[in-house]
Amino acid sequence: MCLLSFSGMYFLAKHAQTPEPRRAFRDLVYCALLFGAASATRSNGILLSLFIAWHRVIVSPPPRKLSWFLGFWIRTAALGVLAIAPQIVYFASSMMPYCPSLVQSLGWKVSESVEMKDRSWCAMAFPNVFAMYTFIQSEYWNVGLFRYYELKQLPNFLLAAPIIALSVHALQGYFRGNVVPGRLRVKLQQRTGGCNWRGTVLTPYYAHWLFLLLNALLVVHIQVTTRLLCACPPLFWHPASLICDTAMTRKKKPVLTRYGRVIISYFLLFTVLGSVLFSSFYPWT
Repeated sequence: MCLLSFSGMYFLAKHAQTPEPRRAFRDLVYCALLFGAASATRSNGILLSLFIAWHRVIVSPPPRKLSWFLGFWIRTAALGVLAIAPQIVYFASSMMPYCPSLVQSLGWKVSESVEMKDRSWCAMAFPNVFAMYTFIQSEYWNVGLFRYYELKQLPNFLLAAPIIALSVHALQGYFRGNVVPGRLRVKLQQRTGGCNWRGTVLTPYYAHWLFLLLNALLVVHIQVTTRLLCACPPLFWHPASLICDTAMTRKKKPVLTRYGRVIISYFLLFTVLGSVLFSSFYPWT
């Protein structure tokens, strides 16, 4: 999923920098197709369509230019369909064998291999095409709000603690730097040597990160937090910026900061120890 989502984000950023309208929209189509492919591999991939929506809202023409405005949003809707259709088609086709009444209501012939009685979640299958997935998550994986908050899960919370700490540090720094005006923002820009790691153009990336973090803390199995958050580019930008600060401020003798040492040590430990744990069927990501 990461390869597809990051590639889509690349074409979205390229689109924003391309002055030629036809070529720019072609990049948006590539972006939507890649996001759609990503959504077919992981359920949270459907959130990627919001990156396109965010960008299109920002560059939308004014409503007073009606024909231009309508054409713009018709094309945007088409991009949205490309970005979410693969996941919806996948879930819809997966439900058919378990909901014969739904198949019959569509006028299709029920296969002999299909169950003759609807599963309990079929009543919610329309318009909620995610009904089967949410049922499986809740019934068989015990996924739900605060369900994972049990004493026996404490080791898994400790396993996820480093990535949660890194995420909280990055998110509070970003949103404080953009919401709080004045000295703090200037100080942040000075510390990064003029590199705008926390510019408002990055807001959707950090909002995406925040949503996935809250989802990991409140709903999903906590030990998959690292794997879940790896789809967020700022997860890599932020530790890199902490290390880059030293290289940019100490020109004569670049030395790793305390944060830099901790981050690099953790990443190395995670790679080596995690590979051993994963191959031994222990929680890793």
